[in-house]
Amino acid sequence: MTEQAAAPRVGVHSEQLHQNDLTDSYLAAFEASGIKPSEFHAAVQPVTVGTNMEGRCLTRPGFLERRQVQQLETDLETLYRCLTGLPDRLFGGDLARFVIATGVPAQQVN
Repeated sequence: MTEQAAAPRVGVHSEQLHQNDLTDSYLAAFEASGIKPSEFHAAVQPVTVGTNMEGRCLTRPGFLERRQVQQLETDLETLYRCLTGLPDRLFGGDLARFVIATGVPAQQVN
């Protein structure tokens, strides 16, 4: 029995889960190789221990097409603007008050 990717979660927008042609080609070649995703994961996992991944990794690379990269760029820019705008929106631009509100001890801020 071959291993398969997890089924899409209910309620998740289908466009977000669409596999592109490059991913489909990669997965077909990977399946033809006979290597199981768990074997790939077992081979890669040790080199991720001690990194910010803490031993976690995907069983395959993620490929994005141009329009997906453009959408990701737009989404990340929006997220960045939202996050960097929080001190202004919540604390009138007072970065120290914002940092304290996030839980950083006041003595580290001043």
